[in-house]
Amino acid sequence: MTSYDQRGQHVGGQFNADSIGTVNFHFGKDENHRYLGIQALQARLYPEAEARFRKAIELGDADGDLRYYLALAMLAGRTPRTVDGPTIRSIEEQLQAAVRAPGARPHAYALWAVIREDHYEGQGRAYDPPTPHELMASARDADVRHIMEIVTLVEATESAVWRALVERVGVAPLPQSGRHREPRGRNTERAKLMRKYFTPVPDPLDASTDQALMLGGGGGAAIGLVTLVAASGGGAFLGFVLLVAGAIVGVKAAGRYLEKKKEFDAAWEASHPRPTDEQVAQWFDEDKAFVTQHAHQRLNISGLRLVTRLVPLYGQDVNSEIQVGGDGIVRFSRYRAVLVAMTESHLSACLCTWDFITGELLEDKTYEYYYRDIVSLTTHTNHRSGNALRGDLNASSRNGRNIRRYQVTQAREFRLEVASGGGIEVVTHVNIAMEDGSEEANSQSPTIPESGEGDALKAIHAQLRLRKGER
Repeated sequence: MTSYDQRGQHVGGQFNADSIGTVNFHFGKDENHRYLGIQALQARLYPEAEARFRKAIELGDADGDLRYYLALAMLAGRTPRTVDGPTIRSIEEQLQAAVRAPGARPHAYALWAVIREDHYEGQGRAYDPPTPHELMASARDADVRHIMEIVTLVEATESAVWRALVERVGVAPLPQSGRHREPRGRNTERAKLMRKYFTPVPDPLDASTDQALMLGGGGGAAIGLVTLVAASGGGAFLGFVLLVAGAIVGVKAAGRYLEKKKEFDAAWEASHPRPTDEQVAQWFDEDKAFVTQHAHQRLNISGLRLVTRLVPLYGQDVNSEIQVGGDGIVRFSRYRAVLVAMTESHLSACLCTWDFITGELLEDKTYEYYYRDIVSLTTHTNHRSGNALRGDLNASSRNGRNIRRYQVTQAREFRLEVASGGGIEVVTHVNIAMEDGSEEANSQSPTIPESGEGDALKAIHAQLRLRKGER
């Protein structure tokens, strides 16, 4: 029996769960258990994946990679330090069998090193050699595809070995647990706070003139009243004039002041409370991981034989709202990211645009180009006269101190063009200066987060020279 899970991924076999923790699989005749087991593993259907790998081994498949995949299935997406000792030892037995089987399997050493460090060293547990360091010495040649399997299916963020593997492939996978991620959407608390973050803080309430007129009008009215009571004849008339004129001036000034204050209070309420810069930075990191994981799935990374690390490239939508935080970092309400994967014959890429306010994806596009069809890889700078934006708003107070104004002066674009005229284009950097253009002000220009443009150019150029040179 063949079925499809909720993500539309193919899974084979039929199973019955008569009791919690017990699953009995009934496989069809002549099924490819290795292939269907890997599909189940990618779909995170760990019990079926484990059963299929065990069945393939039982039927005589001696490929050591089956033991490696069986170890991944037995971990079942858990952090190694949370898995009980007997299970860890059983997993290690499979990895020992994998590395002893004919053929080199550096990825099995890499997975074993992650497990050793996170389960044993991370918890201060005693163990016999080999050490994680010794295992990683045998994992130097592990390919990108298998490393991606490890860092995607095993969550061991406290392991230095795991983090080194993440660095090797160039991108951080989305944590499976989701314990530290907030929900995405237009009606979430995050969206409400982020709308305020990108709402301009009102200019300081300038009420000095009205306050002076209120004071002067009130004083004039008081003097007029005293004169009117104490004097007679012409003096009384003068007092009456002062009283009326002072009252009119004071009342009108008070009306203007109250109207301005009402507008200011409304604008202040629309822009406050604002999230802290630390919270905004955390959301940005979570969004990058979310978008990266989405791109992995769209490009089917696990099905590609990559020749180099994945290349992430992060850019901005310069037509979106812009804000400069109290930490001096420029942030946009919409971002774009490109994830580039390179094989021996072609380059694949996924371009995603996401809403930083809600955390939702707005658009994604995938591209696939043969190296011979790529005709240009460049960066281009456009001079712009962008709208002014405000800075240091998270550090501002109701009297308006610490508010600065900036403007976008240049935007640099990353461009990959192909012979057909299409290609990939994304803004990777903008230059921002303070409005007054002063030398002192420009020395305080805000910070633009690193886009990864330099690494992307270097990696893609290297593959283009290598692959085109072979033809």
